[in-house]
Parts: sequence; structure tokens; C-alpha cells
Amino acid sequence: MNGGVDVLKTLHDVRVLVAPLTRRRDVTLVFHGCEALPHATVDEQKLGRLLYKLFTVAVRNTPVSGTVRVAGEVLRGDGSSRARPLIQIAITDPGPVPTLGDLERLVRSLNLVEILGAEQRSGGVTLTAASGLGEGEQAMVSLRLESGALRTLVLTLPVAENGAV
Repeated sequence: MNGGVDVLKTLHDVRVLVAPLTRRRDVTLVFHGCEALPHATVDEQKLGRLLYKLFTVAVRNTPVSGTVRVAGEVLRGDGSSRARPLIQIAITDPGPVPTLGDLERLVRSLNLVEILGAEQRSGGVTLTAASGLGEGEQAMVSLRLESGALRTLVLTLPVAENGAV
């Protein structure tokens, strides 16, 4: 994994794998901002499995003929020279609003390393867990429930050292 994992290729591969489910449910996957994502410092097979699970959860919770939105972006560091940029992939579905207990069960079903905490704000609830994908740095998964009944599954990955950003 010298140059890191090609995140765009992994997203494409997972999109192909979930295509039968999206066709059966008539759910559309819309990608935005993913085409320019750099490589990530994570385990490629684990990333593919986790993305498959996240996509499957989103598609299954989306009403028939609905849309799942997948957005990718690079988050810059905090300005210090040591801060490493991060890749953020947000998968948003308009499914039913789960409770915090539902979120905890979902996180546990994804076989993540550990739940790091839950936070409730006026805009919704966020549950964060370490994913176990990273080599040295832990990649994170956050599940956000927004007040508008949208559920967003957010995966944060460290950019590979030589990843052009």
C-alpha cells in the first residue's frame, strides 16, 4: 500500500456491488465531489467492506424511488504544519429517523473498533466510532441525525503521505 488506497476506485467498486440492491429498490446513488479524492492511508479490503455496509444501510433505509447522496471532500488541517488533511465521505439518506439506541446498534453491526461518544446538539445527534481502518491513525465513522429527518453516515480517512491534495 505504498501510495495509499485509491478511494475513488473503491467507491466505484462498491457502487457496482450495491447496484442490484439499488435496482430492486429503485434507489438512485448520486455522487458529488468524489472524483478528485486523493488516496487514503487505510486497509483497502476493510475500506471496501465498510463502504459496502454503509451503502447497503443507506439504500435499505431509503424509501423506494428515493435518492442516496454521497459527497466527498478533503478537509484541510488546522493550519499547523503537522496537521494532516483528511478525506471525508458523507452518505446521506432520507430514511426513517432512528433513535440513539438504533444508531448504537448500527455502529456495533458495522464491527467498528469502539464507540467514542455521542453528542446531542440542537441540529441533531452525532455518534462517533473508531473504524479500525487506519494504519497508525484511526479512521473515524460518525452517524449524524439531523433535525430534518436525514441520516448522514460520515467516514473520515487520513490522506496518504504522498497523496496530492
